[in-house]
Order: sequence, then C-alpha cells, then structure tokens
Amino acid sequence: MRTTIDEKDAHAALSLFDPVWDVLEPRERARLMHLLIERVVFDGPKGEIAITFYPLGVRMLAEEVDTAERRQGVPDLVEARS
Repeated sequence: MRTTIDEKDAHAALSLFDPVWDVLEPRERARLMHLLIERVVFDGPKGEIAITFYPLGVRMLAEEVDTAERRQGVPDLVEARS
C-alpha cells in the first residue's frame, strides 16, 4: 500500500533544507536523508533519476516546519546523535 503526500507538505518539508542544511553535521545530514528517502533509481541511458520519499518522513518534517513557524524558531531536526 502506497501512501502519498500532498504538494503543500512536500513544499513545506523541502523548504526547511535551505536554512538548516549548512548547520548540520555530516552525520546529521546522513540521518536526515535516511529518514526521508526510501529509494533512488538512476536510469543511465535516459539520464533520469527517480527519488521515492518516505511519505511519513516528509510529513513529519513538514510538521516540524509548521511548529517552528508558529514559535518563530529554528526546528531541532536531530533528536539524539547516534
């Protein structure tokens, strides 16, 4: 069963990357990508990449953005460093 997210959630989640990405440690960046990306498929002959996101991961990130906007702060994306 495939769950989809709406464009608003995807836009909100992806808009978070610009202000936060540069302050994340490489390990935190990797963790974030693992939480969001389910699969990447590269079609060499066509030169195309298809990225499948985990819908719940994107939705949770969108909720973080919404919460941050309400409190006018920067969201804490990384719970505990592992």
